[in-house]
Order: sequence, then C-alpha cells, then structure tokens
Amino acid sequence: MALGGWLSYDAIEPYLAALTEANIIESMSAVELWLANQGPRITTPEFHKRK
Repeated sequence: MALGGWLSYDAIEPYLAALTEANIIESMSAVELWLANQGPRITTPEFHKRK
C-alpha cells in the first residue's frame, strides 16, 4: 500500500518520532486542544429530527 508516495512503513519509519512517553503526551495534548476548540457537539435526537 502506498502512503503519500512511500511504498512501505519501513521506508518512512526512520523519519517518525521515537515512541516515548513524552511524545505520546505531547501528541495527545495537541489532540485534546484541537477537540476543545471544535465547539459544542449537537447530538440530541431533537436536533436530528428537525428539517
């Protein structure tokens, strides 16, 4: 499977950040911040029934 022009995980693996606790925390913090800035989610049944 080609991923962005790379043919295998082995080809891109040297360019990936090492999987460390600090990298995981940093990445998850970025995701958490992104999610916090997405605004409220409207998931009530009433919202989905409106036309």
